Amino acid sequence: MAALTRNPQFQKLLEWHRANSANLKLRELFEADPERFNNFSLNLNTNHGHILVDYSKNLVNKEVMQMLVELAKSRGVEAARDNMFSGSKINYTENRAVLHVALRNRPSTPYGKVCITRSSWLTSWPRLRP
Repeated sequence: MAALTRNPQFQKLLEWHRANSANLKLRELFEADPERFNNFSLNLNTNHGHILVDYSKNLVNKEVMQMLVELAKSRGVEAARDNMFSGSKINYTENRAVLHVALRNRPSTPYGKVCITRSSWLTSWPRLRP
C-alpha cells in the first residue's frame, strides 16, 4: 500500500484543512446546527452496557466526516476490521491472529477457549477483591 501522504483522499483532506481549519470555531458550529450533538454522536448498545461516542466537540463538519470515511475506505480499514474479528492471521510478526479481540468475543467464535477462560476470571474476580 502506498504511503498515506500520497493517498488522494488524504491529500484532499489536507488541502481542505489548510484552506478551512482556521475558520472552524466550535461555538459557531453549535450555533449553526442546533442538532450538532445528535448529528455528531453515536449511541451504541452493547452486551456490556451503553456507550456514547460524542465527536460533536471536535472541529469537524459533515464534509470533513465524509472525507475521513472515504480515507478510511481507501486505506482498507473495513477489510482490516473484518479480518481482525474473523480471526485471520493479521499479526504478521508472529504469524497469528490478533488475540486482544478474543477478550471481547463470544464463545461461538474461533476464540471459544479464550472466552471460557475469561468467564472463569470474571466469576472468580469478586472473590479476589476484599
